Amino acid sequence: SALEKLLAEASQTLSLSSQVLRSRLATACLAKARQGADIQSFDSADFDFFEEAYGRDLKLLQPMDGRDIIQIRHMRLAELLLAEAWQEKNLTFEQGLCEAVKNTSLWGALGLLLALTMQDKGDSLSLEFTNVKGFSDNALTLLWPLLPRLSQDLLRLNLNFDETVVSDDAFVRIGEYLPASLQELSFDFTRCKHIGDSFACAIAVGMPPMLQSLALNFRGCVHLTDQGVTALADYWPQTLQKLNLGLASCKQVTDASLAIISETLPPDLQSLSLSLYNNPNRLADSSMKSLLRNLPSGVEVLYINCMGCGLRCDNRDLPR
Repeated sequence: SALEKLLAEASQTLSLSSQVLRSRLATACLAKARQGADIQSFDSADFDFFEEAYGRDLKLLQPMDGRDIIQIRHMRLAELLLAEAWQEKNLTFEQGLCEAVKNTSLWGALGLLLALTMQDKGDSLSLEFTNVKGFSDNALTLLWPLLPRLSQDLLRLNLNFDETVVSDDAFVRIGEYLPASLQELSFDFTRCKHIGDSFACAIAVGMPPMLQSLALNFRGCVHLTDQGVTALADYWPQTLQKLNLGLASCKQVTDASLAIISETLPPDLQSLSLSLYNNPNRLADSSMKSLLRNLPSGVEVLYINCMGCGLRCDNRDLPR
């Protein structure tokens, strides 16, 4: 790569191995970023080889006229070194994303850090925001514009927000950014008290057209109503083969949701998982029986948990 060639030239001049020089530059870039400083510029306090580098005409590092500063010639190289240092320190992309909310020095490196995160994961991206320090809606406003850059490679996206403080506001424009290439999509909003109909409507209209597997866990999302479930059901991709919908403890979800789900199941569905347990609204047996009657003929895997919903359906009601 271009960076490796520049490092090789500089390392010969500075009597350092390319690996050592790369590591020291990367560590310095990370330190600068965490200080909120310019990650491209360094002074004599940053390197013991500063004087030697300052006095040479290197393609990687250049002295700043009239100032006791050397600078990495190209910002993109500094951002790459920063992303590498972040990964070497075993810091996650989720941590970087949250730190970048308050530190603009990290913004340029986020795309590279995401690419490095995916490097060993093929076509899948799984992000876990539970217990990530500093997480807020603002972190997601930085994440969404990065997703289209992965559009040629990303087939599976899994985002876990279990018990985080995240709200509908963070997802208003998500439909604009989800790659059309996605085949599997999963969101876990377990006990996210500020997620409701607005998210459901936003994801519904932005549903990737070739989606084969969809998992949406709204367990404990007390602001989700029949309106949100209806929006989702109206936009199921016809390519969908696997649907996992978690509506447990959703206090405002009623029979109306069960009815619209039963009427809109995609024709090629092979697997359906539906969690309705701990719903304070007594669901009618007739609604569940309607759902079972309307199951697409190709459904091979069926899981329905309606404990505590007042239903009296049993195995005799299952399709043969």
